[in-house]
Amino acid sequence: MKLSEYCNKKETLWYKIEQENVEKLIKYLNNNIDDDLFKIANTDNSLEVFNKLKVWLFKFYNKQLLNGLNYIEADYERFKKGLIYSLILGVTRNKSNTDLLYDILKSANIIEKMIVYDNGTYEIISKDFGKIQFMKAEDSFINDKETLDFIRKLGDKIQDGCHEISFYLIEKYEMFKKERLMMELKIMYFVHGTTVDNAVGKCSGWKQVELTDLGRERAIKLGEIQKDAGFDVIFTSDLIRAINSAKLAFPNVKHIQDERLRECNYGDLDGQDKSLVIYEEHIEKPFPNGESLKDVERRIDDFIKFLKDNYHGKKVGIVAHRAPQLAFEVLTKNISWEEANRNDWRKAKAWQPGWEYIIK
Repeated sequence: MKLSEYCNKKETLWYKIEQENVEKLIKYLNNNIDDDLFKIANTDNSLEVFNKLKVWLFKFYNKQLLNGLNYIEADYERFKKGLIYSLILGVTRNKSNTDLLYDILKSANIIEKMIVYDNGTYEIISKDFGKIQFMKAEDSFINDKETLDFIRKLGDKIQDGCHEISFYLIEKYEMFKKERLMMELKIMYFVHGTTVDNAVGKCSGWKQVELTDLGRERAIKLGEIQKDAGFDVIFTSDLIRAINSAKLAFPNVKHIQDERLRECNYGDLDGQDKSLVIYEEHIEKPFPNGESLKDVERRIDDFIKFLKDNYHGKKVGIVAHRAPQLAFEVLTKNISWEEANRNDWRKAKAWQPGWEYIIK
């Protein structure tokens, strides 16, 4: 076999393995995030998607990406080298967003710092790869063997133009993010079905309680009412009554548990008679060994910011509890807790199958 034939065969084999690995990675990521990576990268080629989104993925989906790389048994060292290589080329060629890429690499502990000396020399210090020196002039790296070998190794198997595309995608995503912020976030909020505590006039708080037969029936009925709602995702608290209500109502939608959606922690009053749980007395003052309504408001405020950053343009369903729903009223309608309590449907007996909130 000729050397050229051998090299071509090895290259073809490498590409096939790389393509298969990347397809697994893209599949993994698309199952764990809510943006279509192929759509954002504007290509149907999975290897091209990966190369285009390399920096973007690291910035916005750090944990999922690392888990995904581990899932497909990818060479994480080569991935890190590729990002450093992008930074070096970005600096030497005066690319925009070099500072952003530097911040990403530093926050991810891929590099410790980058030093600029008076003579124009740059030095990147990396725990994994040592010191890397170069000049801010295209391809004029300091002429020492270790650095040149390092640069050659970094360039091995990196697609042509990958670094430039990465910078472009950062800029493109920032534009995409701004456009998405102009879109509405639609939320439908549902309260879990009747529980065994509800049936006997008790407030559960953070206590784990099961649904009654009536609670299960109502959850299934809710699903029938909302069958054409077209939710992109359903969030629930991590309390079993909310989780099971969502499973019964929305079995075919992706579910995500979030502890920020928990009921108010009534502390010593968890599981006690509901007449003892007086919201008006605990707006600022916590329940004994528990939370105040303001505490609930703070975690719901944080949750809403999370939704705005990650789910704009989506239709989100929430299955949770009384206090978080009232916190949504306070935060989205700019009303006081006193007013929210006065208008609480539980007092007016004006039940409804859900509450819609539009967040811009």
